[in-house]
Amino acid sequence: MLIADYVEYLLGFWVPREKYAEKASRDESVKGVDILGFKLIEPGKELPADTLLAFEVKAQLGGGKYAERLQTAVDDSSKDYLRSAYTLNATKRRLLSAGDHEHALVVRRFQNIADRPYAFTSGAAAVLSDESYDEAALQATKTAGHKNAASLELIVVRGSQLMALVHVLYEKAANEA
Repeated sequence: MLIADYVEYLLGFWVPREKYAEKASRDESVKGVDILGFKLIEPGKELPADTLLAFEVKAQLGGGKYAERLQTAVDDSSKDYLRSAYTLNATKRRLLSAGDHEHALVVRRFQNIADRPYAFTSGAAAVLSDESYDEAALQATKTAGHKNAASLELIVVRGSQLMALVHVLYEKAANEA
């Protein structure tokens, strides 16, 4: 949620939030790109400067030695160009099922880059507890092998109470059901 909010509210992308509505197993992550962000320069037009942002997020909220979560996010992000097709299709399907045809059209705009060119930006994020934060190890993260290295954004979020935040969010979600 922290990275989705960052992409939406600070970078100015629209970020669909219904990815977890079809989660098949509570013990398994949802397949596909973690976060998709959509930015249209002029709604209703398909311009090459429109942007699809695909972000991979990895967390280490407990203590312990830093486990290269940013490197893992970078490596997984390199696969998002291919995975984005699956996530775009699933997102559009959920929006259509919910009757949100306007946003489904936004997603559709990004489903065929060959016929309707757009900018594709990749992102990799690590969300870390203060205990697991290691600046030197983070700076050693390698991006050269990334398939979209020229358009790759990195972000690290660190905090002392992130696990407590996760527990509060899970509790709120459980009580809303």
